[in-house]
Amino acid sequence: MASSATAVSKEVLNRILDTEKLKYCFECGICTASCSMAEMLGADYNPRNLLERIACEPEAVLDSDEVWLCAWCYACQKRCPQALKIPEIFLEMRKVAKERGSKSFDKALQKIVKNIPLPLVTTLVCFHPERAGLENEKVLKRIEEIRKEMHKPRKGEKSS
Repeated sequence: MASSATAVSKEVLNRILDTEKLKYCFECGICTASCSMAEMLGADYNPRNLLERIACEPEAVLDSDEVWLCAWCYACQKRCPQALKIPEIFLEMRKVAKERGSKSFDKALQKIVKNIPLPLVTTLVCFHPERAGLENEKVLKRIEEIRKEMHKPRKGEKSS
């Protein structure tokens, strides 16, 4: 069993999830239909499914890159008929994932850099790693590393 310092406690879940509203949120899909990240990443990101997994198996979500893929546009929250604060729910899960030492942020960052053509600083502005306690300088450095890896010629390829 996980320690209280690393586990997603019932207190955290009760604070971030309105269970009465959450009972109904899995049916409409407006959050996913409103999400530009879901549109750009396709099957790799589905806010509605992520919310369901947070409610049902929060520990498993902590190692998922999906919790880091929200771009904080608040389109989902503005359109949610249950008025769930979806980005804030994801932020709380990010914080717990960081405290736990999860490496899921790096997987998410790789997906973002490889699939979404954002300028370097825009990546920070959109995804706010600092709100979950990550250091922006380290994130910028990692983005540059990922970009260099993407442009490295593979074995047997000629460099241009």
